[in-house]
Amino acid sequence: MPGSQFFCACQAVSLGDDYLGGMPLAPRTARVQAAFRRRVPFIRDDVSMHPHMRAAFEMARSGELLAEASRVV
Repeated sequence: MPGSQFFCACQAVSLGDDYLGGMPLAPRTARVQAAFRRRVPFIRDDVSMHPHMRAAFEMARSGELLAEASRVV
């Protein structure tokens, strides 16, 4: 579940950046989103979501996202 929630959150932030001028994210949040985007791109077109959702689930399950969030700036 956390993988799909994070996927949706990153999509929403990216939509805000592209269409609404975006607001800057907090540094830690920006780092986590950047780590996520290295493996899961912003989805603009109708594509098979399976590989992207699998990557999101793996990142959440492995603790990769939590580790990035916990990293000291």
